[in-house]
Amino acid sequence: DEHAGRATLSVSSFVMRDDPAMDPLALVCIVRDVTEQRQAQLDIHRHTERQVALYEINLATTSTLELRVVLNVLLEKLTTLVPETATTIMLLEKKAGQLVKVAARGIDEEAWKAHSTARGEGTHPALPVKGAIRISNIQVSRNGLDLDYFRRSGFVSYLGVPLIAQDKVPGILSFYCRQERYFTDAEINSLRTLVH
Repeated sequence: DEHAGRATLSVSSFVMRDDPAMDPLALVCIVRDVTEQRQAQLDIHRHTERQVALYEINLATTSTLELRVVLNVLLEKLTTLVPETATTIMLLEKKAGQLVKVAARGIDEEAWKAHSTARGEGTHPALPVKGAIRISNIQVSRNGLDLDYFRRSGFVSYLGVPLIAQDKVPGILSFYCRQERYFTDAEINSLRTLVH
């Protein structure tokens, strides 16, 4: 969060006088630390946004069987929940056991789909462990992910969240940032809630 470590203060002041025509007797200034209140308000706002997104995603998945429509709604909602990121979805093709690039936001989707990898898309560390993968700086990371396209496109940070259905991982939802970013456990948990 860009405001982490900052205090939020409330300042109130008033002048005490015996007579409005007289000089002030005292100036009273009250400073209160309302950081916790502000954080609670932000948490409630984020929670409400997640609930609305979850409702709209659920509505999209139950109103149509068209995968592309559902993915577009999911990507649209994720764009508002995780701003300033590019988002991609890869789904596991059952027969070949390979991840297939199916949808993206915030990047040239056709160029991303056209980019081939030396190892194939089927290898992703989140598949076997069913856990999120976060990398603060993909420019220097060598962790087994194929991030060449995103490195060349100027992205710096990465978060990969497995899509889990019936205890299986049918795909990976990935987020890329152009600035170094550490995705918090709270952010990851809220994204897991949306995609499980």
